[in-house]
Amino acid sequence: MSKNIRNSAWNLIDIFLYPFLFLITTPYFIDRLGEKEFGVWMLVNSVMITMQVFNLGLGTAVFKHVAAHLSVKAYDKIKLTFNTNFSLSCLIHIACILVSVSLAIGVKYFSFFKIEPAYINLVSGGIVLGGTIVGFKFYEQLVSYTFKAFERFDLAAWISSGTKLTILFLNILLVYFGYGLITLLISGIIISSLGILMGILFIKRLIPAFTLSFHYEKTSIRHELKFAVWPWFQSLAIIITFQCDRFFVVTYIGLATLTYYGLVATMFNHIHMGFNAIAPWLAPKITKLKTQGKEIKELYLTTRNFSLVISLTVLLVFSIVNAPILKLFLSIDKYQHAAGFIKLFTLFELFFVYAIVPNYFLNAAGHERLYFKIVIFYCTTIILGMLTGYYFNRTAEGILEGLTVGTAISMFTQNWVIDKKIFKADGLKDSLILFLPVVLIVLSILSSSLLIKSGLIIISLLSLYLVFIKYFKINLNLIKFE
Repeated sequence: MSKNIRNSAWNLIDIFLYPFLFLITTPYFIDRLGEKEFGVWMLVNSVMITMQVFNLGLGTAVFKHVAAHLSVKAYDKIKLTFNTNFSLSCLIHIACILVSVSLAIGVKYFSFFKIEPAYINLVSGGIVLGGTIVGFKFYEQLVSYTFKAFERFDLAAWISSGTKLTILFLNILLVYFGYGLITLLISGIIISSLGILMGILFIKRLIPAFTLSFHYEKTSIRHELKFAVWPWFQSLAIIITFQCDRFFVVTYIGLATLTYYGLVATMFNHIHMGFNAIAPWLAPKITKLKTQGKEIKELYLTTRNFSLVISLTVLLVFSIVNAPILKLFLSIDKYQHAAGFIKLFTLFELFFVYAIVPNYFLNAAGHERLYFKIVIFYCTTIILGMLTGYYFNRTAEGILEGLTVGTAISMFTQNWVIDKKIFKADGLKDSLILFLPVVLIVLSILSSSLLIKSGLIIISLLSLYLVFIKYFKINLNLIKFE
C-alpha cells in the first residue's frame, strides 16, 4: 500500500474512531447527566475550541519546519524547532488558564451567556478546567505534527486516539458511579498529560540525541513565528467564526437547544476533520517539491478533485441513510430533536469541504498571506449570513441557513481567486463546473418529492463522475507515489 494512502487511513482512524464511539454513548451521557448538564459540557467544549486561537499557529510551524529540516536530515534544527514551540506553548498555556478564570468570573458575576442560576457554578468551574485542558491540546498538537512531518501518521493516531479513548471510557465509568462534569474534566487533564509524556518518549526514538528543554532564544522564536503568524491569523478567524454560533445559541436560545445543536455541530466538526484526513500528506509533499523547484499544480488539482469526489459522495450517501442509522444510536426521541440540525449542517458541510485542500496547498506553497485574505473574506461572509438568517427567523435553524448560504458564496469565490492569482487562469467556467455536483446534491436533499429526489440523486452521482473523473481528471499516480 502506498505511503500516502496508508497515512490517510491512519488519519481517518484517528479522527473518526473517537467521535463514532462518543456518538453512540451520547444518549447514555445525556440520560445520566441530564440535558442541561450535557449542554454545559457542550458549552465548555466550545470555549475550549475557541481558546485554541491562542496557539499562534505553532503546530503548523512544527509541521512545515520539521518536514523541511527532515528532507536534509538536519536533526539539530528539528530539535530546536520542537523545543522552541514547546516553550512558547507553555507560556500560552498559562495565558489560557488566566483567560478562563476571567471568563468564569464573567459568568458568575456579570451574566456572561445568561446562564440559568442553578448552573452558574457548574459553568464557571467547567470553564476554568476547560482552560487548563486546552493547554494540553497545544502540546499534543506539537507531538502529533512532529510525527506527521516524519510521515508516521500511525504513531500520531496511536497517541491521539489512545488518549481520547482512555478519557472516554473513564468518563463512562465515572458517570456510571454518579460523578458529574467537574470530575470528568479533571480526569481529562490527568490522562492528557500522560498521553503527551508518552508522545515525547516516542519522539526521542525518532530524533537522534533529542532532549526536551525550554528554549526562548529570540532568533529561534522569530523564525518559528514568522511562518506561524499567518496560519494563526487564519485559524483565529476560522475558530471565532465557527464557534460564535454556539455562544449565540446558548445566550439567546438556551442550554436545552445547545445540547442538540452542540452535539450535531461537534459531530460535523469531526466529519470535516475526517475529510481533512484524506490529504494531510499534501502539505509536506508541496513543501518538499517547492524546495526542490518542481511543478506543483497537477498535484494540487488531483488532490483537490480526489478529496471532493470522496467527500461529496460520502455526504450524499449520509443524507440518504443518516435517519435510520442515527436513530439506533441516539434513540428516536433524541434524533427528532437533532434531525433539523443534521439536515442543515449537511448542507453547510457540502460547501465547506471545498476549503480543505486549498488550506493545505496555499500554506505549504508559501501563499500564507493570500490565504489569510481569503479566510477573512469567507469568515466575514459567513458571519453576515448567520446574522441575516437569525434576523429573519429568530431560530437556531435560521443561523444555519445563513451559514450555508454564506459558505456557498465564499467557497465559490475562493476557488475563482486561486485560479486567477496562483495559476493565472480566468477560472470562471471551471469554477461553475466544479460546483455543479454540490448544487445538484443540495437540491436532492431539499426536495420533498420522492420521485424528484431519486432522480436528482442519480444525476448527482453521474455529475460527480463526469466533473471530477472525466472533465478535471485525477492522476492516481500522483496520489499513490511512494
